[in-house]
Amino acid sequence: MAEVLRRAAAGPLRAPALLLKVAFTAPLDPAKIAGMGLGRWLILLGAVLIGIGALISILPRLPIPLGKLPGDLVFRGKNWVFYLPLGSSLLLSLLLTVLLWLIARR
Repeated sequence: MAEVLRRAAAGPLRAPALLLKVAFTAPLDPAKIAGMGLGRWLILLGAVLIGIGALISILPRLPIPLGKLPGDLVFRGKNWVFYLPLGSSLLLSLLLTVLLWLIARR
């Protein structure tokens, strides 16, 4: 862990990947967070929020019909509609599992 933090402080180009590795592999210990510095955690949080915002803006343009996949249930009443996106949830879960596995493996 100390080696990862030392290498993260050594160069700005390698820092984001190493911070992601620390974020996904190390438990959140207040002493380690203080050692990394609040600024780096805020930068990491900002990068995550930017990524989520980019996904939200890009997802409607993709040819993947999230919410309309087989397994997505829609119950319609007289004055109400209830969506239960089981197929979309399984697909997103699978994609995130593979993505996080690849990040943690490096």
